Amino acid sequence: MDVMKYRPYERTILKSLLEEGIEPKEAEKLITKYYPVIYKRNFRGAINAEEYVPMLLDISRKGESLDDLKKDVYRCDPKEKRITRIFPVANLKLLIEYDNREYGVFDVKNYYKELSKPFYLITEDPVLLNAAAHIIDLTQDLSLFYSATLDKEKGVVIWDNGFMLKQVELYENSNKVVL
Repeated sequence: MDVMKYRPYERTILKSLLEEGIEPKEAEKLITKYYPVIYKRNFRGAINAEEYVPMLLDISRKGESLDDLKKDVYRCDPKEKRITRIFPVANLKLLIEYDNREYGVFDVKNYYKELSKPFYLITEDPVLLNAAAHIIDLTQDLSLFYSATLDKEKGVVIWDNGFMLKQVELYENSNKVVL
């Protein structure tokens, strides 16, 4: 297997798959056929190379077809809290209402600070670099920040610049509030 034909972040994923006991041929198939689909769709909110490994392992173990994956790239765990409404508010915060009437406040500035840490600034992972660029846009243009819309079918919040966050990411990074 010629690992040098892969990009550095793909080699990281490949190495992890092999360490998990995936056969080399299967690992190459996951990297060449399945990884581009989940990368393109920012599947399940993954933002760095290592986060794709469990997804690819899951796909391998379940024997999912590429067509099924393309149809269902926005799958959500039914146990997850579903976002019902969002409200962009002052200071780059989103007030989020969940289906159980729980509320959270997602702070875009704090999220941006996390992405600005030195580890992220030297990464070669294009997903992470793309996310950081979009968040910078949101922090510098209030009208862009207020363009946030909820796609209930996909369970994502999308801004006009194309940046999106999955409900899992929003839930895990929001402060819960009682109204």
